[in-house]
Amino acid sequence: MPVMIWSGRLAIISVLFLILFSCSEKPEKLIYGIIPAVTQMDTLNGGIELSSGWSVLPTENVEDLANELQVFFKDKLSLEIENREMPSKTIFLLEFPDKEYGREGYRLKVKRNNVVIEAAGPIGISRGISSLKQLILLNGKDG
Repeated sequence: MPVMIWSGRLAIISVLFLILFSCSEKPEKLIYGIIPAVTQMDTLNGGIELSSGWSVLPTENVEDLANELQVFFKDKLSLEIENREMPSKTIFLLEFPDKEYGREGYRLKVKRNNVVIEAAGPIGISRGISSLKQLILLNGKDG
């Protein structure tokens, strides 16, 4: 009788092992190690210098995310970014509900004097901010 119990347990463990590893997918290759994974990235020559004079300009629904970004800049980079109208260096957080980004999708554009994060709503903006933070930490202030 003890052999049958052990044999049954071994069979159950074997089936669970097969299910676990047959269902797992190969992880996508991470671009720059950004999580969640980037589906497309177009890079241009050059970069931006994160120094004083930057501000963040959010749409109405994502002002709390702009505040979160300001805290990140202050804590991680010792930079103060403000909420002010159209300075020369701006991070735009823009919602376009009619665009087909999906619930969590976003577009992140980084140029010399501005950064634009576009999304259909706050979740996409949050994902874009997360990617921007990771890029900054990977490349430093002058990347």
